[in-house]
Amino acid sequence: MDNAIPTQEPEVTSQTGTSSIEPKSSSKSGVYLLIVFLVILVIGLGGAVAYLLLSKGEDTDDTNDDNGGTVTQKCTYDGVVYDEGESFDATDGCNTCMCSDGKVSCTEMECVVDEEDDGGDEQVEVVQGETGYDSSLWEVYTNEEMGFSLKYPEAEVVVMRHVPDEVDADCVDVGPVDGEDRARISLGFLPSGNTSSDCFRTDLSEGNVEESITRMMIGGELEEGSKVVFTGDGSEESYINRRFTFDNVDENTGRTFAIEIEYYPEYEDEYWLMYQEILRTFEWN
Repeated sequence: MDNAIPTQEPEVTSQTGTSSIEPKSSSKSGVYLLIVFLVILVIGLGGAVAYLLLSKGEDTDDTNDDNGGTVTQKCTYDGVVYDEGESFDATDGCNTCMCSDGKVSCTEMECVVDEEDDGGDEQVEVVQGETGYDSSLWEVYTNEEMGFSLKYPEAEVVVMRHVPDEVDADCVDVGPVDGEDRARISLGFLPSGNTSSDCFRTDLSEGNVEESITRMMIGGELEEGSKVVFTGDGSEESYINRRFTFDNVDENTGRTFAIEIEYYPEYEDEYWLMYQEILRTFEWN
């Protein structure tokens, strides 16, 4: 029996003469791709969440209801419902309002509106709206005898008490600090008949007169009175006068309580809004 010589598989060697090793480059590439994919996914999800949060913060028109839905915000003003972002006229007839975040905000301009009187074609002046003055820190004047008080800016105007005599009205003047009679508010009891007064005007002299009805905020109420615009002829000075009379009567003389605002037209810008604010602080004691 022949001795068999065992066969041996030839060893495969690389070009460098070393044993071959299974390459792992393909598995590493897969890991790298997976990591890149996860990073991109995280960035995308983060961006989507941020966008949703920002969109929710900027959306002021809607609010969530109890069922998770959205309800468009609305505003109610003077009995009328308005949509978010809708603008509309204020009740004073000259300001504008807007519905924003479920709340009504309005402009605050002074209103001087002409409207027809209920009884005919006569024009009615309505004076209301913001004056631009803050009266919270003004000086308080109180008159115990006539039973009223008001506030006034002592740096701008002074209050002068006129003591009555047999022909004079019992009254108080509010006017410029320098004492010049260019614009004033008079408060008190009117004189009897055509007697003279240190406060209230009793004559018109010569010139053109335009009379109308005026309504103005006094003490928080829209009071009705008369307005006279006098255009002087020649040496006579033009002026504007508004007078409001009240039910209060002096028990001793029977005189009627009144408030009168008078100024020369060239001083309207300087005093008119201030005097409106003064009369809004008027109170009966």
